[in-house]
Amino acid sequence: MQINSTNITYAITICNGDISIENTTCEGKVGVFMKPIDMTKTKLILFLIILTFIAGCLTELPPQKQPLGKITPIPPEGVIEEFILYYNERDSKALYNMFSDNVKTNYTLEDVKREVEIAKKHNITIVGWKKVGELFTPPTVILKANLTFNVDGNLTTKIIDFPMVFVEYEVRRNGVYATGSKLLIDEWVFDDFILL
Repeated sequence: MQINSTNITYAITICNGDISIENTTCEGKVGVFMKPIDMTKTKLILFLIILTFIAGCLTELPPQKQPLGKITPIPPEGVIEEFILYYNERDSKALYNMFSDNVKTNYTLEDVKREVEIAKKHNITIVGWKKVGELFTPPTVILKANLTFNVDGNLTTKIIDFPMVFVEYEVRRNGVYATGSKLLIDEWVFDDFILL
């Protein structure tokens, strides 16, 4: 720092949003401004106020706390379509993931595998379905579906209730944050398959 009769020389450094008044360097860093300046104290104060605003613009903002979006759930009909797809593909894990925690407390993945083995053994596939009715009382939906089964080459139909519950979830990937709700089957529907 040099003091003259009317002016003072300062070395002002802005480095990553920090302002310092000294003769230091900040090599290899982004946002560096270092220059000796001759000015009066009044001009220096005004200059520092402006630099404070600039430094504030250089700092990184905290991540958003509010979700960027809301993910729309698959409708009940879409859940039935997925269930039929996974059942016919004999995908036990995917079927198990379609059930709510309420069902998972009483049934395991092994239980689903047993049901899939029965379907394999008796060559059971679901070849079609039609929506018969729907009851919506938040957060649950009961979709009544008339399923058409092919059991060892014989077609049979059966009306089955698919109770479902909306479950909230969050997705955080690569700095993106979103929330959503999905429908999960809230009852062990395989019990209705027994009478086929």
